[in-house]
Amino acid sequence: MEGTKRGGLYRGDFKNGGYSWERTPFQRLIDMNSVMDIFPEETGNVWLVGRDQKIYHFDSHFETDYRQEFPAHVRKISTIPGDSLIWGGSTIPADNSSLISIDLPFKDNSLRFEYATASYDEPSANRYQIKLQGYDPDYLPWTSETKKDYTGLPAGEYTFRVKAKNIYGRESSEGSFSIVIRPTWYQSWWAYILYAVLLSAIMVLIIKVRVKRLEQKTQKLENLIKERTSVIRDQAEKLQELDKMKSRFFTNISHEFRTPLTLILGPLEDMLDRSQNSSDRKNLGLIQRNARRVLQLINQLLDLAQLESGKLKLQAAKGDFVAFLKGIVMSFASLAEQQNIALKYIAPEKEDGLLPLQGLRFDRDMVEKIFYNLLSNALKFTAENGAVEVSVGLERADDPTLKFIEISVKDNGMGIPANRLDTIFERFYQVNASSTREREGTGIGLALTKELVELHHGEISVNSQIGKGAEFIVLLPIGAAHFSKDEISATPVEIAKELVTAEKQSTTLPQIASPTTNLSEDDVPIILVVEDHSDVRKYIRGHLEPEYRVVEAKDGEEGMKTAIETIPDMVISDVMMSKMDGYQLCEALKLNEKTSHIPVILLTAKAGEQDKLAGLETGADDYLTKPFNSKELHVRVRNLIEIRRKLQKHFLKEGLLKPREIETPSVEEAFLIKMMEVLEENLGDEDFGVENLSAALHIGRRQLHRKIKAVTGETPTDFIRSIRLQRAKRLLEQKSGTVSEIAFQTGFSSLPYFSKAFKEQFGKLPSEV
Repeated sequence: MEGTKRGGLYRGDFKNGGYSWERTPFQRLIDMNSVMDIFPEETGNVWLVGRDQKIYHFDSHFETDYRQEFPAHVRKISTIPGDSLIWGGSTIPADNSSLISIDLPFKDNSLRFEYATASYDEPSANRYQIKLQGYDPDYLPWTSETKKDYTGLPAGEYTFRVKAKNIYGRESSEGSFSIVIRPTWYQSWWAYILYAVLLSAIMVLIIKVRVKRLEQKTQKLENLIKERTSVIRDQAEKLQELDKMKSRFFTNISHEFRTPLTLILGPLEDMLDRSQNSSDRKNLGLIQRNARRVLQLINQLLDLAQLESGKLKLQAAKGDFVAFLKGIVMSFASLAEQQNIALKYIAPEKEDGLLPLQGLRFDRDMVEKIFYNLLSNALKFTAENGAVEVSVGLERADDPTLKFIEISVKDNGMGIPANRLDTIFERFYQVNASSTREREGTGIGLALTKELVELHHGEISVNSQIGKGAEFIVLLPIGAAHFSKDEISATPVEIAKELVTAEKQSTTLPQIASPTTNLSEDDVPIILVVEDHSDVRKYIRGHLEPEYRVVEAKDGEEGMKTAIETIPDMVISDVMMSKMDGYQLCEALKLNEKTSHIPVILLTAKAGEQDKLAGLETGADDYLTKPFNSKELHVRVRNLIEIRRKLQKHFLKEGLLKPREIETPSVEEAFLIKMMEVLEENLGDEDFGVENLSAALHIGRRQLHRKIKAVTGETPTDFIRSIRLQRAKRLLEQKSGTVSEIAFQTGFSSLPYFSKAFKEQFGKLPSEV
C-alpha cells in the first residue's frame, strides 16, 4: 500500500572488472529467467544470483512511491481473420511525443489491437479504456480485456488510443497508434468523378430516351389532332379571311363613299353660295345636312376599323377642357332650337377652384367624337319641349389622390329598357331593331364612344328608365400618370376651332383674285390633275379654269409621264389609284431633277392623321381630304403658287450668286448648281445658247424652258444673259480688264448691246462700274 516501507531490488552487472548497480522498481523474479542461489542477511537484505549471471540485491528497507506514473502501450496490431501481424510492438515514450502511424490497404480494414501497461502490482487488477478515434464517438467502458477487434472499417484516418488503471486506481499515460486505411480504387476521388460522369451520361441517355418517346407520342397525338381538326382549321381560316375581307370592305367602301360625297357636297356648296331663293336654300341645306350625316357615319366606320387594327393613337395634351366642351355643346344649340329642346351646359367657373383644370389632359379629336355622339343621341331621342343637360364635376376614386373629371349628358326622352343597358355599347346593336322603330340608327356611335373613352383611360356608364330619359356619365382621368410617354402631346389644345356638325352651314371663303391677271398665255400656271375618277377630274377642272391651264391624267404612271413632258406649276393627285398611287407619284416627282420643284397637293379619302403624315413624308406640300370645299382648294392652290414665286426670287438671288456655298443642296439647288457649272464653262462662247444648255443638261428645250421659268421666273435666254451680265459686273468690280475685254470674255460680241443690256440689268453703264 501507498506509504508502506518496502524493499527494493538492485541489479548488479559485471563490467570492466567490477559491478555497476541499477535500481529497478517493481522488478519481478520471473524477469531473472531463473534464480541459481539465494543469500539472506541478518539485516533483512537478500542476495540473489540469476542464470543471466547477474547479482540481484533486494533491500527490504527500500521506500517505495506507489504514485509514480506508468504508461499504457499498444503492443500489437494484426489483421483478422488470418492474424497477419501489422505492428509487433515497440517502446513508445511516456509523453507520446512521437506517435507511430502506418498506412494500410483497404483490404486490411479488419484489425485486432492488443495493448498492455507497465503496472506489475497485481496485473490481473489492471483495467483498460480504449477509443478508436475516427470510429468510436467516445472512450469505451473500462475493461480487463487486453485486445479489441474492429471489422469492416471504412477508408479514412484513425488513431487508436488506450489508457490503463492499476490496482491503486491510478491512471496511466495514454498510448496511441495512428493508422490510415487507404480507399479502394472505386472509392478514390477520380473514381467519384467517373461515377458522376457516368451517372450524368446515364441520366442524359434516360432523358433523351424519355424525351424521344414523349416526342413520338406527342407527334402521334399532333398528327391525330391535325387529322381531326383539319376541317375546323379550314373553316376558321375561311372565317378569319371573311372577317378580314369584311374589314377591308368596310374600309374601302368608306373611302369610296368620299369620292361621290365630294361630287355631292362640292357642287351643293357652290349652289348654296349662288342661290338667292330662300326655298331653294332650305332644300339645299337639307341635302347638305344629310350628306354630312353620311360623311359622319363613314368617319365612324373608319374610326372603328382603326381601333381594330390598333392604328388609332391617343395624343393627350393640356387644355381648357370646360371651355372646349362648352364649344361642343353650343355647336348643337341651333339644332336644339329647331327641335324646341332646352339645351343646358352646367360647369363651375375657374375661380371656384372646384376643378383642377391645369392638370387635365385630353385628346381633342377623341373628345369631339365622344360628346358629338352622346349629344346627337340625346337630341335624337328627346321629344319636342324636352331638355338635354350637360354638366361637369369632379369625381374621386377609392384612392383620394386619383381624380377624375365627370361629365354627365342627361335627357328626359324615351329612355332605355333596363334589360338593354348592358348591350347598348355593343357594335351594330340597336335598342329597337324592328322595321317600325321610331328613330333610325346604325349601332356604331355608342360602340365607338365607349372604345374611345376606354382608349382615353376613362370609363362610361349609363342610367336610364323608360319614359324618364337616360343619363350617360363619362369619367376622364386628371393628370399624366395614366398615359404612356407616346400618348402625351406637348402641343396644347386650341379652343378656337369650331366643331363641324350636321347643323353647320357651309364655310364662306373670301373671293379669290384671279392669278392670271395681266399674264400672257405662256405665263398662265399649268395645273396637272391626276385622278382615276373622271367626274372628280371634271369637277376640279371646272373650278380651276379659266384661271389656270389644266391638264389631266387618269393614273399615277400617266401623271408622271405628263409631268415630265409639260413641267406643270402644280400637281393635284388622288392617293388611291391603280399602277402608281399618289404617295409613289409624289415621291417620284420629288426625286426627279426635272420635276422636283413642282408643289404637290394630295387629294384623298383617307382622313386619318397617319395617312396625312404618310403623304407629307413623301414630300407633299399640302393634303386635302375628300369631300373638300372648292373654295378651299382655290385658296390652297393660290397660296402654293405664290410661295413658289417667292422661291423663284430666292433661287435667283441666293442660289445662283453663291451656288458653291451650299453643302447639302436640294434637288432644285443641285439642278441650279449643275446648270451654273455648264454656264460658267461656256460664258466666253458667244454662240452658247438655249439649245447648247438643253443638250448639256440632257433635257428637252421645252422642259428646260418650263423648269427655268418655274424655278427662276425667267426664260432660258434671259437667264443666260443675266448670268453673263452678273459675271461681267463682278469682273468689272475686280478690275480684271477693260470693258471691251470683259464683254468678250462673257460672250458679248457687240459692245453697244453689252452696254445697253448692262444698264437695263443694273441701272448704270459698265464704264461707271
